[in-house]
Amino acid sequence: MEYKIPESIQIQKLRNKDHRHFVVIPYKAVIDKKVTRGNLRVLCVLAAYCNKQGFSIVGLRTLAKQLQCSYPNIHNHLKKLEKLGYVEMRKNSAYPGIRGNLRRIVYDNTVKWDDVKGYMLDNEDINYIKRYNEIEGNKDV
Repeated sequence: MEYKIPESIQIQKLRNKDHRHFVVIPYKAVIDKKVTRGNLRVLCVLAAYCNKQGFSIVGLRTLAKQLQCSYPNIHNHLKKLEKLGYVEMRKNSAYPGIRGNLRRIVYDNTVKWDDVKGYMLDNEDINYIKRYNEIEGNKDV
């Protein structure tokens, strides 16, 4: 009886299908003349990574990769959006295993961070982000 070593199994890298077909952004940002086209593009891509309450912990490098521009460019656009009041940011996400800063798109100025902080991200959102990072090999989120 002869022993034959089987051929190695080919492992394919899994990629989830991108289900983002549209984004929701504040209308006032679209008509605001202080918001540049670049600012608006960054706001749209940030909105693509937000949950239903407008929170996101996407990294700047991921945004830069999506928009095919530099990391400092994204940082500058987000700083301007914060200054204009369309985005709020808190340092450190406070979620274990995730390094990104927590950002919130401001749809209504009367709703403050403390009013909605209980709705930031649930376990389903956190697990999805971790799974996405493992599949894509992202380290910056």
